[in-house]
Amino acid sequence: MPPAGAREARVGQANDLILRGRYREAIALLAEAQVPGDRSLDDALIFCVLSALQAPADPAPPLSPGLPPLPAAPRVSVIVPTRDRPLFLRDALASLARQTYANWEVIVVNDAGADVQLPAGLAGKSTYLRLDERRGAAHARNVALRAARGEVVAFLDDDDIFLPRHLEALVESLRTQQAAFAYTKSEAVEERIEGELRHELRRGDALEYRYARELLLVRSLMPPSTWGAHRAAFERCGGFDESLAWTEDWDMLLRLAALGPFCQIREVTAEIRVRPGVADSSTRRLQLRPWCELIYRRYPSGGDALIELGRRVYLETLD
Repeated sequence: MPPAGAREARVGQANDLILRGRYREAIALLAEAQVPGDRSLDDALIFCVLSALQAPADPAPPLSPGLPPLPAAPRVSVIVPTRDRPLFLRDALASLARQTYANWEVIVVNDAGADVQLPAGLAGKSTYLRLDERRGAAHARNVALRAARGEVVAFLDDDDIFLPRHLEALVESLRTQQAAFAYTKSEAVEERIEGELRHELRRGDALEYRYARELLLVRSLMPPSTWGAHRAAFERCGGFDESLAWTEDWDMLLRLAALGPFCQIREVTAEIRVRPGVADSSTRRLQLRPWCELIYRRYPSGGDALIELGRRVYLETLD
């Protein structure tokens, strides 16, 4: 264990290296400065590991691995699982109706919740499916995938919001980059609910990590509401794993990654809405850890020391 003064010096040097983008050197200093039982450096360590694992600044354009070419204006099937959140669903669907891209359909899957009425303005563009038994998001998404008619599939969680250019940006990138999968940047919005009103509390920075499979082996940083993909890609990978109560989206990303690199769209096109104290975060972390460990067992690190370090630190943040 380094003396307090030496520890502070190493942390200071590490912070300077982080500002200059020299993440691997910073990791070595932060690891030396760690004190057993003290996790105050975990956030800095995981940030450095993820930053070091991301792809180069200008990766080669991802090529679609033998998938059929998209037409000039492909239909996008937007999948919206929901359950007993009519206020959120109303706002999510309103954001879909404001899209600049016109050729879309929406498939709303009610996971055995109270029945809902879709807005009249969606007539002719919507499919509503109500399940008799609650079986979770993975099953709801699989039901919607089987009903989808579009060449492109996108996802919208019922409490999230699409910005107007979301679908247009996805289609542009999937077509021009010949990618099987694309994702946009998103902004986290913390909110409070009072009756029928949503009050915005604060917005987080839109973090940008460039896709690399090595990064994905540590953490999933791409919320489903940012995704767009060839429907054929999901057909090749199979549906979401319904045995996973959590991390089913992460598992799907790792399977999609086997088809080739992802295309990142460096534009904020979605808002990921979160509410403090709802399904409290500490309980969620306790539930999440065993599912993360399962993902790590399912997708080995290949002995990469940086991936192993990132996994260890990330699991510590879930305790």
